[in-house]
This record gives sequence, C-alpha cells and structure tokens, in this order.
Amino acid sequence: MKQSKVFRSEDKLIRYLEDLQEDDTLLETAKEKLEEKQAVIAEARKSEIEQVKQVKLEQEQQSKQFYQNIYETVDGLSWDKSRKAVVLKNIEPKEVSRKNQLILKSPMALVQLADIYSRFDEKTGQFDLTSFEMKTDSKATNAKKDELIKNKLESSLNKIRASGKGNESSGSFFSQFSKTD
Repeated sequence: MKQSKVFRSEDKLIRYLEDLQEDDTLLETAKEKLEEKQAVIAEARKSEIEQVKQVKLEQEQQSKQFYQNIYETVDGLSWDKSRKAVVLKNIEPKEVSRKNQLILKSPMALVQLADIYSRFDEKTGQFDLTSFEMKTDSKATNAKKDELIKNKLESSLNKIRASGKGNESSGSFFSQFSKTD
C-alpha cells in the first residue's frame, strides 16, 4: 500500500490499517491486495512468455528464410551437383559448429581461414577467389599439357615400333641409321 502512493504519509496509512483492524477487515483487504498483486505478476509473466514465444517464432522464420536463400543461391550456381551437395552439407548448423571447433584446434587451419577472410570484399559481399581459380586453372592446364606430351610420346613410340616391324628384313631398328663422320 505504501508503494501505491495512495497515502501521502505513513501516518495516514497507519490510521487506515488501524481502521481496517477495528472493522475486522484487515485480513480480507490484505488478501485482496495480495491477489491483485499476484494477478498483475501473472499477467506480466504471461505477457513476457508471449513476447519470448513471438521472438523465438520470428527467429525461426528468419533462420528458415536465411537457409532458403542459401539453398536458392547454391542451386543457381553452375557447379556440379556433387559439389553443390558437399557445400550444402557444410552449411548445416551442426556441421558448421563441428568444423569450427576443429578449426579452432588447428593453428594452420585458422591461418588458412584468416587468409580466406582477408579476401572478402565488403562492398560486393563476396570473396575474391581469383588467385585460387588461377592455381586450379594452372594445375588443370599442367595436367592437360602432361597428358598431351605423354600422348605425343606414345604416338611417336608407336610410329617407331611400326616402322621397325616393317623393316625386319633389313635388320634392327638401329640399322636404319648410318654412321656420319
């Protein structure tokens, strides 16, 4: 009652309580005030619970929309289906959490991650991975060159073998060459 500021002084409050006591209504009034206070607390709790539920629902909706955007982005890329599947698996929250824990335990992985982060362009919201692409392009190019050289050597060797079989009557392969001074 003191907090309700109905009574301007403590003396007036005490007189009021004494009057209630004389009328034998002090206990009833106290119970009513307690019930009112409990009702206000219960209503506040109910309101707070509703707010928490609403916030949680909004967060779930935002999370669903976030992952929907990710899936649409990955789906729109011209990547191989198997690569898309690997990327989508690594976006799952449990997998992200698991890998983050492993990365934090590995200094080299943390440095590599920092290297990738350093390539993030805040203006475009994307990573500049051209240096990685050039490395993979050069690896792919080198592999193609090696394959072409190997094929050319095999072709030349097959020609030499074929020409050696046709000239068996004249001797060995080396007999075709003459000594020069």
